[in-house]
Amino acid sequence: MKILLDENISYRVIKKVRHLYPEIVGVIELKLVSISDRTIWTYAKQNNYTIFTKDEDFNELSLFNGYPPKIIWLRESYLNNQEIADLLIEKYEIIEAFILDTELGCLELYRG
Repeated sequence: MKILLDENISYRVIKKVRHLYPEIVGVIELKLVSISDRTIWTYAKQNNYTIFTKDEDFNELSLFNGYPPKIIWLRESYLNNQEIADLLIEKYEIIEAFILDTELGCLELYRG
């Protein structure tokens, strides 16, 4: 599962979840910081990434343009890095099923 963390999610989360998501990468690592959401969306599409973000703009891009890329939209913006990592670990099976599903383009994540 190739997951691209948007810049609104700390790169520190990557170290905490790489054991489950070996192909997770942040926009910072790819030097895609401070560029438009459209450019990140296009990069993700061309490189088969699912975007993990707190930003609803990616969902809107997906609604207008379809998918890929798929979007995992974190709906709880106040979570700290450890809570985000815990959520990614806890929801691993749901995320995996979503990425493999050919019918769905956006997964909204919440705790609980």
